[in-house]
Amino acid sequence: MRYIAPIFLSCLLCASCSETLNLQGSTSLSELENRTLHLKVFDGNDFHSIDSARVVHGKFGFRAEVDSAIQVRLFVDNDPRAIMPILLDGSQINVIINENEQKVEGSDINDSLQNFIAQFSDIRRRFLMLPRFEAQLILQGVDPTEASARLLDEQVAINNAHEKLVMPFIRRHMNDVLGSAAFMIVTAEMEAPMLTPWIEQIITFASPKFLSDPYVREFIRMAKENSQRDIIR
Repeated sequence: MRYIAPIFLSCLLCASCSETLNLQGSTSLSELENRTLHLKVFDGNDFHSIDSARVVHGKFGFRAEVDSAIQVRLFVDNDPRAIMPILLDGSQINVIINENEQKVEGSDINDSLQNFIAQFSDIRRRFLMLPRFEAQLILQGVDPTEASARLLDEQVAINNAHEKLVMPFIRRHMNDVLGSAAFMIVTAEMEAPMLTPWIEQIITFASPKFLSDPYVREFIRMAKENSQRDIIR
């Protein structure tokens, strides 16, 4: 649950009938040459592969029959870390994996997800910089009391940015795959599933479709167990 890079792979297909997943990709990373990439779906307990492809001359592709909307991740060989998120909506999807770029082309739904990831990654970067923020201010000659006040202001700003991004996005996409995909991205950063205030708030207004997602359902189950265990302690 921990690694997302900040990054994992999701896909969306027409739920009303069987569709052929069609994903083409390219990479300039030499370390991926002749490696096997796997599309894996989370079934409530773990990820299992629905298709695989070997990278040959920097190219790869997937074709698999899928009869419902699903989320999957892209893995390399047996590495437990996922590479990047993608959503398939029946469109021809092109994936580009380079040293400084991980990009999905081919549909509006991917644009929405990539935009969310970019904003969330910026919030996470600011959070990870907090320990250095106050020290840098002091080194610049800022009074320690003023530095502490600015640090608190930055913490509040980060919390506000998180609240304005995550909650509205998930709520807006509660009944499509973007909602559960965003939930997976955010919660994958946690050390362990826990019922934080924002997660408890999501549960209160969650739709049946959102709560039935395998990842969401398993995360909430584990979070409740962990919270109960903490209470007993």
